[in-house]
Parts: sequence; structure tokens; C-alpha cells
Amino acid sequence: MPLVVHTAPLGFDDSDILIISKSHNQKVVADGWPGGHRGIGLYFSPDGQLQKLRMQRCGFKLEHETDAQWRKYFDDYVLQMRQSYRKNRQAWDTLLSWGRVVIVSRELEPPRSPRTVLAQFILPKLGASYAGEL
Repeated sequence: MPLVVHTAPLGFDDSDILIISKSHNQKVVADGWPGGHRGIGLYFSPDGQLQKLRMQRCGFKLEHETDAQWRKYFDDYVLQMRQSYRKNRQAWDTLLSWGRVVIVSRELEPPRSPRTVLAQFILPKLGASYAGEL
């Protein structure tokens, strides 16, 4: 059965969440949980440098991010996830083996969120189906 993927903002309560917030996963790793949330969250988190560049480009106000700035971030995140897939295949295979997941990140605007990029544009290419934002 293929993985069914939902998305939601951080704080959403569901037993199937996978948090891809970099800061959250770094804290979980520091607390002794290798791989971050559920053992794999870190492998799907946008790199801290990538996040920093995104914020700098839009003057630290995501509501001012232009379409071109978003597209640059989108492309860079997809590239980062391709690299993660090659380096951390076990984490990807683990995620794809689940029946359902709710990918959670900090951004409140789903169309311009790494959770949506992962859920709607990356995971379906690997056999998952995107079922929308909760």
C-alpha cells in the first residue's frame, strides 16, 4: 500500500506526524535521539543555511518573498532532498514504508512551505500520494 501524505503546521496533533523543522530536529538529536524526530526527521529538514538564505532574500519577512525568491528556495530544497535521498536512503525507505504520515513544519503558509514541497512534489515521484493540508 503506498504512503498517504498529509501536511500541517507545527503544533498539529496527530499520531502520524513527522516534524521536519530543522531546529526541532537539532534539539531532538541533542537530547540523544539520532536522526531527529521519529529517527528520520533530520533527513527531510531544510538545511539551516538554506533557511538563512531564504530569510535574507526576503528581508526576514516571508510575506514579502517574491515568486522568484520562492522558486530559488524551492529548487534548492529539492536539490537538497535529492542529496539526502542518495546519502540517507534508509531514512527515505523507512518513510515510504509507512501507510500514512503528516509532515509538519513551522511555516503557516502551506503553499510556500518545505512540507508542501516534500509532500506534493517529491514524495509522489517515489510512489506516495499527497492527500492535502490538515
